[in-house]
Amino acid sequence: MEKNSLHEIICYTLYNVNVGQSLWPEPGRRKMKRELKRKISTFLSIIMLLMTGCGASTAAVTPDTGEDIQASIQEEAVADKEDVKPDAGEDIQASIQEETVTDKEDVKPDAESVDTTQKKEENSEEDSAETESVDVVIQVAVPIEQEGVLKAFGVSENAEHHTDTVEKYKFSYYRFDVGDKSVALVMQPYMGMTYCSSLCTRAILAFHPKLVCMTGICAGRAGKVNLGDVVVASSVFDYAEGKQYSDRFAPRPKTRPLDYILAEFVSSEIVDKESVIEEITAGYEGAPEGTAVSFHSMASGAVVVDDPSVMQMISEIQDDTVALDMEGYALATVADMMDTKWLVIKTVQDFADGNKSATEGDVRPYAAYSSAKLLKIILEKYAFDEYD
Repeated sequence: MEKNSLHEIICYTLYNVNVGQSLWPEPGRRKMKRELKRKISTFLSIIMLLMTGCGASTAAVTPDTGEDIQASIQEEAVADKEDVKPDAGEDIQASIQEETVTDKEDVKPDAESVDTTQKKEENSEEDSAETESVDVVIQVAVPIEQEGVLKAFGVSENAEHHTDTVEKYKFSYYRFDVGDKSVALVMQPYMGMTYCSSLCTRAILAFHPKLVCMTGICAGRAGKVNLGDVVVASSVFDYAEGKQYSDRFAPRPKTRPLDYILAEFVSSEIVDKESVIEEITAGYEGAPEGTAVSFHSMASGAVVVDDPSVMQMISEIQDDTVALDMEGYALATVADMMDTKWLVIKTVQDFADGNKSATEGDVRPYAAYSSAKLLKIILEKYAFDEYD
């Protein structure tokens, strides 16, 4: 401050007195006032000395005068330091904290905010409790497959069709029990792997099942299976995965094998069991003779196939393949990604050899029923706690 010009001192004084004073903490304001008083006093003393005349002013303005003024400045500076106590900063901080607490107490939540929060909590509780978990989800692609499941499991078609999942998950379902296992039956709006993967994902999120299954109809590989044979997929793959060159197609499928424990159960308890075949066919009038259960690989693709060259190509990709459908690989992929066991069971209704329409009409209803019937037998025999 000692080096400021007169103009700066006056501007500084006016600004702090009229405008900025209220922004200073209390100790700072006191120090500022003393500083200003000292500067003004010094300034007025010099003016008075100049106005008394040259001689008098010469006599008056001596070296001692400057020393006296300097001593006065130093004394006031010492007084300023003594006035600013070490705990002044603590007092200011405490004052700020008190004002903050007061501000928080003054800001009370309004009724509308409270209501909104409560509604969000209620909606969250409803979402978490809207759908009861089940042990098994059965997914089908077409209405005749759904009819086959309801008939095989002894569920009336007039049974309650639950819709509590419609708003959030965009599907409805049938709910029934098999022994000690709870089951939900869901159906795709259309065939194919895209709709299969979408519905399977939503069903797993809604029900958190231990096992997700698919039953229904498929094409078979002539010479390996017969019409009416029930195929349990030991593995599934997409035969159209690969790279198309200008002169050839190079298949590069990713195979998904059945869970090891489930595979062991099917091999030991289901395949080649006459009692299982009898139970499948006993409840269906006009069932084909010589029905068998096949436990081999199944291919999936995006289109309905009625061309023998396609089945030949598939057999070259995976020689163990005996069946072809449009959804199995998608269901298995979703289930694997969501840490859920899967099981695909389908019955042969044709051979995709150009004569699909000649055979599927007679066998199709039985295929939908028999695949579901075998699933029911497996669920009755399979104990999650024992095999998991």
